Amino acid sequence: MASEDEIDPDFCPLSIEKPTLQQLEQHVWYMCNVCSARKIHDRTGGREILFPDGVPDWMKGHTEPEEGNTRKETGEPPRKSRKQLRQEEKEKNKPHYEKVLEKMKLGKTRREAQLELAQEKRAEYARKVAAGEVEKKKEKALVEKDMMPWKPPPFKVPTKEMSVFSHAEHKRYVAIISNNLKAVKEQRFENNKAEIEEMDVALEPERKIYSDHVYEFFKNVKKIPYLYIEYNAKNYSKQRAYNRHRHLSEKYSIEPLAEVYWPDSTEDATMRTPRIVETIETGRYRKLKFPDIRRKVTVKREFESIREKFPLEAEEKDRIEDDALIEEFSKGKEVKIAADASTLRRLFVGKTILFDENFVYPVTVKRVFNEGRLENLAFIGKPIVTNAVNNPTLWRRYTKLLLKDAFGYTEDAPDTLRNADDNKQSTSTSGNNGNDILGSILGEMHEDAQDQTSDNPKKKSAAGTVKQYSVVGFREDDSANILVRSNNDGKEKNQVVSWSHKVEYLPNVCAEKMHAEEWLWMVATTIFNQSETHVHVRVHYNELDVLQMQRFPGSYACFKDGTPEMRALAGERTERIARLIEEIGNLQSGNYLLQERNGTMLILPEYTGSDENPENFIDSASLKPEMLDKPEILPPFERYFNGIDEHLILMWHLVAGRIPGSLLPSDFINYFAKGDKHEKKNKEKKRQSKGKKRKFNTSAEGDTTAEDVFAESYTELPEFDDEPGPLMIDQDDEPSDYVPKSPVEQMPPSESPVEQTSSSKRKSPVEQTSPSEQTSPSEQMSPTEQAGPSRHPKEGAGKKHQKRHPLFKRFRGAPN
Repeated sequence: MASEDEIDPDFCPLSIEKPTLQQLEQHVWYMCNVCSARKIHDRTGGREILFPDGVPDWMKGHTEPEEGNTRKETGEPPRKSRKQLRQEEKEKNKPHYEKVLEKMKLGKTRREAQLELAQEKRAEYARKVAAGEVEKKKEKALVEKDMMPWKPPPFKVPTKEMSVFSHAEHKRYVAIISNNLKAVKEQRFENNKAEIEEMDVALEPERKIYSDHVYEFFKNVKKIPYLYIEYNAKNYSKQRAYNRHRHLSEKYSIEPLAEVYWPDSTEDATMRTPRIVETIETGRYRKLKFPDIRRKVTVKREFESIREKFPLEAEEKDRIEDDALIEEFSKGKEVKIAADASTLRRLFVGKTILFDENFVYPVTVKRVFNEGRLENLAFIGKPIVTNAVNNPTLWRRYTKLLLKDAFGYTEDAPDTLRNADDNKQSTSTSGNNGNDILGSILGEMHEDAQDQTSDNPKKKSAAGTVKQYSVVGFREDDSANILVRSNNDGKEKNQVVSWSHKVEYLPNVCAEKMHAEEWLWMVATTIFNQSETHVHVRVHYNELDVLQMQRFPGSYACFKDGTPEMRALAGERTERIARLIEEIGNLQSGNYLLQERNGTMLILPEYTGSDENPENFIDSASLKPEMLDKPEILPPFERYFNGIDEHLILMWHLVAGRIPGSLLPSDFINYFAKGDKHEKKNKEKKRQSKGKKRKFNTSAEGDTTAEDVFAESYTELPEFDDEPGPLMIDQDDEPSDYVPKSPVEQMPPSESPVEQTSSSKRKSPVEQTSPSEQTSPSEQMSPTEQAGPSRHPKEGAGKKHQKRHPLFKRFRGAPN
């Protein structure tokens, strides 16, 4: 028998027709490839067992390339080694700042390195888009400089200290608290709230420095921005406020018929608000258009347009005492009093600097039929002003009309529903116009339709009124319910919205905290309008730029946003209105007047006596103020400024990346001073073209003295001007060149010190005391006196200016 080495595994004697006996003896089936393949085929049926999905990629790499199909011949790039792949991955994931530093080591400036790196990224992105590796991104809209949101220059605090956080940390803080502006105030990450709390603790010292300087600065200015108002707006607002006195009776008794306890502060009140018992009619909603505050939004101030769209005679046609729907809706509702939402809101809000009016309220009690019985139905008229109103209150009233016009309030304002007498008159007129048979038939159909509409108040209301009618309860037991007629503000994205606004008088400092009365105004507006979303708008006091828009998801969110003291105050105001509703419900038919005196709301009846003694009655003419009457003087600044809202950002905080109420970032100088050589050269040329420069003493001794003396001279605050100017408004990137005058600049030219005649180096103390070499008067001046150039036009001519301090070229004033 032959050895195993002589056996050919690919030869099988069973596959030939006539094998020899020797071949059969030497054949071993398990060493025969043919027999093994045959057995595998019989068992598997010819299916692939190891690689049913085909040959794997790792096996393809070991296959021999076919002849004439090498990478060199086909033009494919050569394979990269693992080392090259690792190096490319490392370069790809290298941080941006390391790439910039590498280019700067080659001699480029930071600006040139950043531009070159940006161009490389754009070229790489264009290559990937052309190759189809990535999808092309949607192009971002470019915003012009003049279309960016309003941004003021930094409010300077005379201190050497800087913020404890860098510019990047300022931006992160602002990004986190920007979520508070949304309707649903939720943070993106769970640790964001704890992070803000920790940063607030670190910011406490510098926020105190910032806030103290704000109070000190505006306490000493001669003209505060709260006095700002336009002349036409002031007269028009007074006319609107004083125009309702015609609805008063001629005389009212001096003796009250009833008294209601009317406290202005919280006295053991529970935290609650009025509640909606039933909505009788929703009315028609307007379509409001709120602007995109990511762009510059400036409210138009066209006085003639406002006077035309909001005429003084408009309220005469819409008095609640003449509304026929009130009587129809009161039937079967167990309510004896009706009032406008604006009237209840004024009863809900107390007096402050922004709500400086003293009001009286006319009350009319009528006898009406209710389910076959005569009952009393009282109407509380709109509030009537009885005092000279201050500028902040009048300007708040006028800016509300400006915002109404800007939001499209007047573009979609249908006429209110005609009363029953108007319907009857139009019915008879249409019947007389039917001259032919068809016309008479159509006229009868029109009469039937109007009869059905007059019988159904809801169909009548749906015809075009924007008024909403509902029953509001001021107590849980329904003992103080009232029928409220409110004006629908409108809808936005199928959501019922209401809005209120606040005038920001210190927008370059920060957003002011909302006063308690402002918060009550917002809560009352949301409740009586039954809105799903409330928008609170903040407006610049004289530029009329929209600075911020807060959103609250309904009345409960507005109520929850207040402090515990505010919520308790809301409960006290709710209870005092409930007591007033009880007393008015007991009145008989007639005319009355509500007047507040010393914490008590008096109900005064109409005077019907024949006695002409003025001590027995109140003449309604004496309640109307004159147009030229002067209001009360504003209290000190610290009494009406409510402080800085540290967790509310205006749009300029978001643009500049600044934490509200904080000092300049710790890396502010490095962040804004670095730039291209050409950019610095151009700025230097612009500076030289402006002419005058400040000079600083370059000696070590002089520098120390200059800082101390300047800190004292900086507290001499300039006069504050409420007109648009560089102090409050500066639209440019660079802050304005306003500098407080030094004592030298305030001197007349004849008394200015002698010009310095020598530019030699400062001598030692021994040389300076030498009698032969006396210093010039300019060298004997204090560093503060040398800080600014003289007013004389010929002084300093031909001299080489000294180098400016690096901080001075960015700010108005001396270095902090």
